[in-house]
Amino acid sequence: MASPASEVAITADWRERGSGVFEHLEGREGVRLEVAHLHLADFLLGDGVAAERKSARDFVASILDRRLFDQAERLVTELERPLLILEGDPLETEIDVHPNAVRGALAHLAVVRRLPVLPSPGPEGTAELLIAIARQVQAERVDGHRRAPAKRRARSLAHRQEAIVSQLPGVGPVLGRRLLERAGSLAALAAADRPLLREVPGIGPRRAGDLAALFTAHYPPEDDGASDVH
Repeated sequence: MASPASEVAITADWRERGSGVFEHLEGREGVRLEVAHLHLADFLLGDGVAAERKSARDFVASILDRRLFDQAERLVTELERPLLILEGDPLETEIDVHPNAVRGALAHLAVVRRLPVLPSPGPEGTAELLIAIARQVQAERVDGHRRAPAKRRARSLAHRQEAIVSQLPGVGPVLGRRLLERAGSLAALAAADRPLLREVPGIGPRRAGDLAALFTAHYPPEDDGASDVH
């Protein structure tokens, strides 16, 4: 039996019990499976890595109803290191959809959303992939002791700028970087209007309006916070 020092921990959303992945993780030597109610993503693998699992059929269906693109935006906006595991071949489902629509969706995820898509043949392959990723990202142990992490270098000015913008309502680290890249500076971002904000991928009309209102609102608000942006 594996010692606690050699175990990897995987947290799975309870709704994944019927996926077939659980039976390949539960009782697996060297794997500690924890089940929880996850707000976003299906599996947490450590060091900020979170995996969303989709069958080929669900992937194609979510292209048709546009659900895929909303989910992708939430994943890259709210999670630090998200990825998508795609089970099966999305070009070989019984759903009538043009192959170019599937290829376009895959390209959109990889290039526009910068969301890695990892292929899997099925539930067992997904389980093996999850274990492999968890082993990569979780700290190694040497002689029963956790290896000391490398000392972090002092945070650069760019990192400090990103940290400030990522705290804006509904932004996060990914959108924060995009906003800074488009505006060019914190000062320019604070002066940005709705049209400029809408040019940033992932910033829809409502979020652009909320951010513009936040940047231009008088302080302190006359209604003492009742109009705070959420």
